Amino acid sequence: MTGDLRKKQRLFKKIRNISVILSSVIIIVYIGAEPYLEAAFGNVLCFELAVFALVLASLVLVFVYESRYSKAEQFFDDEALKISDAGYYITSRDEKDCKSYVNAVNEDLAFNSFNVERNVTCGGFEFDLSARRKNEFFYCVSLDIADSNDVIAYLDCAKSDLTSQKLAVNGECVVCLVCNKVEESAITLSKNFDRIVTGRRSRLLVFPVIVELETGRVYFLGNKVSRAQKMTANYVMNCSLPFKEEYIGERLPFQSELEKRMNSKNIKDLRGN
Repeated sequence: MTGDLRKKQRLFKKIRNISVILSSVIIIVYIGAEPYLEAAFGNVLCFELAVFALVLASLVLVFVYESRYSKAEQFFDDEALKISDAGYYITSRDEKDCKSYVNAVNEDLAFNSFNVERNVTCGGFEFDLSARRKNEFFYCVSLDIADSNDVIAYLDCAKSDLTSQKLAVNGECVVCLVCNKVEESAITLSKNFDRIVTGRRSRLLVFPVIVELETGRVYFLGNKVSRAQKMTANYVMNCSLPFKEEYIGERLPFQSELEKRMNSKNIKDLRGN
């Protein structure tokens, strides 16, 4: 991912960091050297003005970076994860029908001290189960065929339940769709995840996970180190981290297309696609 905008963002960030570090060092040195400078030159106003100008320049660089590139940096980092991730993972579970698979997930969640509720309705949509352990949340639904509308709808329902019913302000959530077959439109959404800012230092992260029983594939963002990654490995795939080679699938075409788009020069164009 080497687009012009990404290059500019990285260069600006490097300049900003160097400026801030240099200003901090110079201020510390000047505080210690001020008595000697005053004894040698008498008037140290010119030195004070120079230090002030350097600090002001650093603050301007920080402000410009935050206003122009801070959101773009998070966007680029998220997209880099999607591009570098495996296209899919392979479940180690043997269950071949949705009901058996969900029951196996339910048993593992309950065994590991999750508070599990079955047949939960949220916003008119029914989940096979909902589970919670402190700041870890898990929703699971079984479908015959999953498409992008299913992913969006069940994610929205889970997010609404988390914020309005469970009053969660911090933590991570897995929304797992267990289906016989998944459509391409849903696969392209499997690497996305939502940040719900609930406070200055609080946030919820909500990750979609799609299990396709027909192929044994599990689609999700598997290379982002998180509690959701661990929940998916332990309870959805029934394996441990780091993933063994036998559970890691190949890259998918939509990731290559995404990488091409990341060479755009305009952040608005990228977000619009």
